[in-house]
Parts: sequence; structure tokens; C-alpha cells
Amino acid sequence: MKNRGIILTASTIVLFCLGFLYSWTVVKNYIELPGDPDISDVWLFIMLAFTIGIFLQGVIPFRKFQTQKIAAGAATVIAAAGLFLSGFATLPIHLYICYGILFGVGTGFLYNSWVAMAMRWFPDKGGFATGVLLMGFGVTTFVFGFFATALLDKDALGWQGTMRLVGIIILVVGLLGMFFFWEADTTGLIRKPKKMPKHQLTFVQMIKDPTFWFYTVWKMILKLVGISMSAYATTTLYVMYARQNGLSLILSERAASMEILKYDATAETVFGVLSVAAIVSIAQGFFSVGNGFGRVPLGIMHDRIGAVKSLLIISGINILGALLCIIGTNAQSLILLILAVLIAGLGYAGCAMEGPAFMNEVYGNRNVRENMSFNALTTIPPIIVGSKIAQAVYNETGELNGFFLIAIILGIISLLMVLFIPRGLKRLDIMYPDETVGNR
Repeated sequence: MKNRGIILTASTIVLFCLGFLYSWTVVKNYIELPGDPDISDVWLFIMLAFTIGIFLQGVIPFRKFQTQKIAAGAATVIAAAGLFLSGFATLPIHLYICYGILFGVGTGFLYNSWVAMAMRWFPDKGGFATGVLLMGFGVTTFVFGFFATALLDKDALGWQGTMRLVGIIILVVGLLGMFFFWEADTTGLIRKPKKMPKHQLTFVQMIKDPTFWFYTVWKMILKLVGISMSAYATTTLYVMYARQNGLSLILSERAASMEILKYDATAETVFGVLSVAAIVSIAQGFFSVGNGFGRVPLGIMHDRIGAVKSLLIISGINILGALLCIIGTNAQSLILLILAVLIAGLGYAGCAMEGPAFMNEVYGNRNVRENMSFNALTTIPPIIVGSKIAQAVYNETGELNGFFLIAIILGIISLLMVLFIPRGLKRLDIMYPDETVGNR
């Protein structure tokens, strides 16, 4: 009998390394290519590639677990090679191919591989396991932020050397992690069977269930808000604050987004004398604290109070985060803006955590790999819209309060979606009464 705590720990360490994918929001501010081309759309491409990787891993019919393990090992090599080769990029297309297709798809494939494998070991504690796993994946940007300047600066490794170094680390850690990529055997491990999932539905049964679609609308709404917060709103919010408090900034010609702002001042501000890239790192750091470290307590909460109450609370967190952004902006209060970004990150953490946790609790862990793949596929629309909506509002109005108001309205709609779920769960109990017995 294998120790599932060791499996969870190894899985989390691997996912922590793969979470460098999200550090693009920091790294991009240090990238310099010949001709200074616009690379603002690379993030959208990365997120789409990552989602496709999750989907591919779920739809491939692995007949044996060993085959799935070999595929995960191959994906590790591909992902690491993609990031390593990104360190030699001289054109935007190189980043699209290497960071996007190779690293993005490879990371998505590995994400589903490791999460689905580890989740099979925790049918009784799906929320907790999901929280730990996704904490590892989500907290990377926060940790990397402490070393970003020291690594990415021209006088250090630079952005190219950093990508090569992290690519090597992912290769080594990922391949070593394969020693802990084990097929689930929970015999003798489950002490409280009443917490086991009640149903074990297939992919086809799941997509025929109206409850799944109410949950999917909930998830798509909050995913849209969270992606826009992460990709644009939080960093722009902090740059706006810096400008309004004495930091002189000059906008480059390729304009559309605030991430390309250049620092040109010696004025002391609350941030000190910092580049815009450093301010962006600060903003992403606060968001990552909520997004990364919030996943474990939210996962534990899910296990204790169930899916429905968890969804309601997470919707409320998202509404609160957007509301505090408006209040903090109007009051020009750094403390409120820090709190707002932390809570916004926590709301995004809840949305991400609920994917595997909801699949496990409502539809069972037997087919979690396939079910998660389709669940990931439905995030493509919010990824496309979410990466642009806050930027579009800012470009049109010159401020972000309009976007935050939209986020509050969307949060209220997500609350309404959750109200339809309890009736759907009762319907599942009637339709599938002979599945694994237990209490939800």
C-alpha cells in the first residue's frame, strides 16, 4: 500500500514548477526583441494552448495506466523543451510556438495528468486534495516574484537565461516526479466512506445533466472576471495608482496595454523608485497570494460544507473583490487596493479549485480525467473574452471602474446560477440511485 500523502506532495511540487506558465505576466515586461514588436497577444495564445493540452490528455483513451505514465513523461520533455527554446527567441512567432504550443500544450497535458492521478487517491477529500494541488500550481508567480528582478535583469541571467534555467528545472523535477506517478489504490486508506462521491458518471452522462451546465455558466462567468483581473486589471490598477501619486510614466507607441509603459522618473513614491515592471510584479504578487494560498482553505471549506454553499461563497468573494477595487480606486487607498487584489485573487482561486472538486463530488472520481477535459474546454470563451474585456473598458473610458461594475453584475448572475443546482442534485439521486452509497 502506497502513501497517498507522498503522492500528493510529489504532485504538488511538479505542479509548482509547471506554474511558471503563469509567470508570463511578469516575464513579458523584461522581454526585448529586435524591432520592439507587440507581444501582448502571446498571453491569450498561451492560455488557449494550455486549455487544449488539458483537453487532449482527457480524450486520449489510455487503455493502461502505464501508457498514461509514459505519455506524461513525454509531455514533460516537450514542455521543458518549449520553455528552454523560448530562451532563444528573436521573433514573436518563436514565443508563440515555443512558449505557447510546446510549453503551453505540454503543461496543460501534465496538469490534467497529475491532478487526475492524485485526485483518484483522494475520493474522500477531493476539496482538500484539489486545494493543495492547485495551490502549488497557482503560487509559483508569487514565489518567482521575489527572484524576478535578480534573475530577469540584463545584468543577471536575463529573460532568456531564466527561461532556459526554468526549462531545465522542469525537466529534472518532472522526470523525477514520474517515480511517484502511481495508479490509485485506496484499499485500507478510506476511513470515512460517507464522504465518498455518491455518483460515478461518464462524460456522456455528465454533459446530459442540466446541473453541469448551470455550474459551467457559473464557472465561465467567474473565469472571465478572474482572467481579466489577472491579465490586465490588477497590474493596470497599480500603475494607475503609481501615476496618480507622483510616478512619471511614458507610454510607448505600441500603446494598447499598460504593460508596455516605461518608467522615466526619480520621484520617491509609496513604491519607491521602481520600474513599471517592478510595480507589475508587486501587483501580480498580491493577486498570486490570494490565488495560490487561498486554494487550500477553500478546498477544505468545500469538503466541509459541500459544493453548493462553496459556489455561493466564491461568487460572494468575487463580488467583494470588485467592489473593493472601486472603493480603493475612488479613495486612492493603497491598503484598500492591496486588500482588493488579494480578494480578487482568492475569488479566482475558488473558481479554479472548484473545477476538479465539483467534478469529484458530483460526478465521481472514476472518470475525472475525461470529465475535467471537457470542463477545461468550456473555459475557452472566457479566456478569449477575459483577456481583452478590462483592457477594452480602460481604452474606452480611461479608467477601470466600468469593468469592476461589470464584474459585480456578473458575480450576481453567477449567484443566480448556483440557486438552480440543488434541484439538479436531487434529480441526479433519482436518475442514478444505484451508484456508490454515501452522503454528499
